[in-house]
Amino acid sequence: MTLKLSYIALSLCMTIILAAIAFFAINKTFQDSKTRPRKKWLLVLGLLGWHIYVFAIASTDVLQNFSFPPRFALFLIFPLLIFTGIFMYKNRNAAWLDNIPAHWLVFFQTFRILVEIIFVFSVAQGILNKEVTIEGYNYDMIFGITAAIVGYLFWKRIISRKIVVAWNYLGLIVLASVNFLF
Repeated sequence: MTLKLSYIALSLCMTIILAAIAFFAINKTFQDSKTRPRKKWLLVLGLLGWHIYVFAIASTDVLQNFSFPPRFALFLIFPLLIFTGIFMYKNRNAAWLDNIPAHWLVFFQTFRILVEIIFVFSVAQGILNKEVTIEGYNYDMIFGITAAIVGYLFWKRIISRKIVVAWNYLGLIVLASVNFLF
């Protein structure tokens, strides 16, 4: 039960942090009192809708079926890509996204450390294979640890945006390989 609460707590914390970052940018961008609340509510409803969807899928046995096609990809990865694509398309010219400090988004990725720790406890309880942890093929924790360093160096303008983008793409490749392992 505590492991389940750990996953829920991490999701809630990350959602609150993402919402706080977005609210900061929305407040900085929109000065009129009508647009700001509407943008915030749309963001909160979108994030809440995603969490309800994931909770509903996780509460069923749909993801326990390991036959082909992979249910994890069909019900979580593809909908996430669609949700992200719609969000990015609808906000492609949104000024508020430009007001998010880029180094904050790098610092945010330190959450990967907590995910890896929860994965280790999941392996201990027999829920996951060790291949999806740092003991196996998941080097995601390295990106979590280096996120603090890369974020600081980027914030202080010691490293360029190109280096940060390359680091981020490498992190996405690692994440994709972990999803493949799942």
